[in-house]
Amino acid sequence: MTGKSESRCICTVKTKGECLPMSFMYRIYRVVLICLILSVTAVTVVAQRGSSVPAPATAAAMRPMTTRPAGEADLQVTEEEFTIIALPDTQVYSQKFPQIFLQQTDWIARNAGKLHLACVIHEGDITQRGTDAEWQAALRALSRLDGVIPYCIAPGNHDLLRSKPPNRWYDMLDQRLPFSKFQEQPWFAGAPGKSIRTAAYKIEAQGLKLLVVCLEYGAPDSSLAWANEIVAKNPDRQTIIVTHNYMYDDDTRSGPGDLYNPKNFNSELNDGEDIWEKLVRRHKNIFLVLSGHVKGSGTGRLTSTGDHGNAIHQILANYQMRPEGGGGYLRILRFSPAGKKIFIRTFSPYHNAVCISPDHQFDLDWASPPR
Repeated sequence: MTGKSESRCICTVKTKGECLPMSFMYRIYRVVLICLILSVTAVTVVAQRGSSVPAPATAAAMRPMTTRPAGEADLQVTEEEFTIIALPDTQVYSQKFPQIFLQQTDWIARNAGKLHLACVIHEGDITQRGTDAEWQAALRALSRLDGVIPYCIAPGNHDLLRSKPPNRWYDMLDQRLPFSKFQEQPWFAGAPGKSIRTAAYKIEAQGLKLLVVCLEYGAPDSSLAWANEIVAKNPDRQTIIVTHNYMYDDDTRSGPGDLYNPKNFNSELNDGEDIWEKLVRRHKNIFLVLSGHVKGSGTGRLTSTGDHGNAIHQILANYQMRPEGGGGYLRILRFSPAGKKIFIRTFSPYHNAVCISPDHQFDLDWASPPR
């Protein structure tokens, strides 16, 4: 013993006489572990969706939602124009933010005349878990439209399926929004059964005749057969197809391998590509398809040519994964027969704001028929 304390080096690796501290080695371990996790995640996403599509969790960041306060010019409608409002998935509002859902429909009811509003279209998933409290909140909001403006509903998976296995169909939708409620309306055009799961609505808009066909989530072949019949019986009506799942957020129709494909619930259901092949492309009077359901960026659009040479616009909108369950954002579709255009705008009555990002504000060509 010399009386001098001997220090000992506690390390994991020793190279050329120098010790690397354990804290340093721990950092290296963390970096390697994170890289492995990211690699596994990337492989999983590619396997689920395809070789070049980003994960839904990152898609929203890739498509920013830039907003600004709404001005009077943002909501102006000329004398010959009309509008349709699309309500994307409201499930989180019904569950957590019922005042936002109510503010949406209250604003719609108060401004229906000013907007020359033809109808309101709900793209599905009215509630999150189908509880009594959620349905009470949803029905309170929807009741603001009763007697004011026609509204059409394309039920989503949360409206028709149990949220956990065995995923049996159940009749909560039919109890809360019974067939009898819609059957008595002059704008109701029929359904294949005593339910509004799949149904059609005749809408008059500034002298133009429209047909809105709402399909249940993953509409089976029987529903598509009925839809084909009613579209064919109304060749004088420009037709809009609405179904909860149709477009994916990479601007393609949903198909095999997609994360949100209805075939994941039941192989007999139809996805977006099926609905295109079995219904949409076949009719010259179909010009527009609206859908929600898909998260990620929650936006997508595609224009395809039907069998008769007609342009068919297909649009996805879903804001449920954004703050406050979507912040009250809805889609206003303004139709200009003279300009042969459809102007799509994204507006929130809750924030009194418009979204000006290209995925939320755009114009489409529209071959409007003569009146």
